[in-house]
Amino acid sequence: MNLLSKTIGLGFLAAFLTSSLQANNTQLQEFTAYKSALLDEFQTFKRIHEEESKKYRQALKKYWDDPEFSSKTTWVQYTNGDLQKSRVDFEKGEITISRIQKAGTPKKDIKQAVIELLKTTKQQAFNNDKLSQSIEKRSLAEVKNIKTGKPSNESVLASHISNKASLTDKEIEKTAEKLLTQKRLTQTTNKNNQKIVSLHIPLSIDNLKPINNLKQTPDQSKQANTTKANQSNVSLKAALLFSKNAQPMSQGENSLPHKAKNLENAVHQYANQRSVAKPLIFALIEAESAFNPLAKSHIPAYGLMQIVPQSAGQDASALIHGKATLLSPSYLYNSKKNIEMGVAYIYILYYRYLKSIDDPVSRLYCTIAAYNTGAGNVAKAFTSGRNIKKAAKTINQMSSDDVYHHLIKHLPYAETRNYLKKVNRLLPKYFV
Repeated sequence: MNLLSKTIGLGFLAAFLTSSLQANNTQLQEFTAYKSALLDEFQTFKRIHEEESKKYRQALKKYWDDPEFSSKTTWVQYTNGDLQKSRVDFEKGEITISRIQKAGTPKKDIKQAVIELLKTTKQQAFNNDKLSQSIEKRSLAEVKNIKTGKPSNESVLASHISNKASLTDKEIEKTAEKLLTQKRLTQTTNKNNQKIVSLHIPLSIDNLKPINNLKQTPDQSKQANTTKANQSNVSLKAALLFSKNAQPMSQGENSLPHKAKNLENAVHQYANQRSVAKPLIFALIEAESAFNPLAKSHIPAYGLMQIVPQSAGQDASALIHGKATLLSPSYLYNSKKNIEMGVAYIYILYYRYLKSIDDPVSRLYCTIAAYNTGAGNVAKAFTSGRNIKKAAKTINQMSSDDVYHHLIKHLPYAETRNYLKKVNRLLPKYFV
């Protein structure tokens, strides 16, 4: 090759490298701008959530002295012109239907009120939720990068009151009759001197026997002690199930609590797709929402796995849809999509953010904590900063038991310390 050819070749190479560098810089700038815009849009979404909550709370004060909204473990809906409030506490296992006896308002049969609640689907519940509807409407108008969805027509309560995902009208009527055998009525008065009558019944027919009449058998006692003694083994099993070579979890006919059984197909599908431990998914769902499909928190976070649109939602949506986006309430109230997002976020934590942690059990503990508080706060438990790679150097020199106890002692927030304990305690329930 002569000198001229070499010069031309070097010129082309220099031009190519310059062009590639400029293209990379442009892509980086575009990505940074998009992330910044998305952060701004989340702030807009959060502001909408706060403004609409305040507005609806003020409207409800016309009848209710202390208006209540759905939370992580309770589903609250107002019907009949906001004169009736239905509250389902999934954690305590109780349904409360309260009605304001306004002058001229016809009294409604309590059995029919229970039947209507038991018939409510997730889609109907979302449609009845004036707050969620107003947040959704304003978000679509004011936020550009937002993904919507549609809650399913599955029953909200069927899997909590029976071992079925849905019930026939006849089964619902019989269930209502059974639940009403242990009804309890209370009466209060609001500030307008209007009478409020409340009906309290168990959420599940399994709860009809008073718990103090149930005696623990020797086998149950032995099993409880064994479970406690084998907690580390359970955590190891869960960690090993992240392996791509792991065998699927048994799906025996009666292997899961019936409130979890309705979700088994979705959990099985996405757990296998991402090589994530199924017991961990169920344990996180119970810890996050007590299996409340309409869970909502002030953060705001939505649905079974309490997906936060800003953090987990953006990371998971980038993995699933190829681009980070905000997720609307309608999207996250679809239980299957919510689980898909939750599993994707677990995958990101375990296989990406925390991959420098060698021991699978130690990494599992850190993943559980990070699901609640973020990987940066997990790093802070071991170092002065938020760099997980630096923290991993310390973690990798510790036993998994020492890592667990260190997290319990040094995680920045008590909420996360208690969360790690709770999820670790729930894991054995879902090894079936």
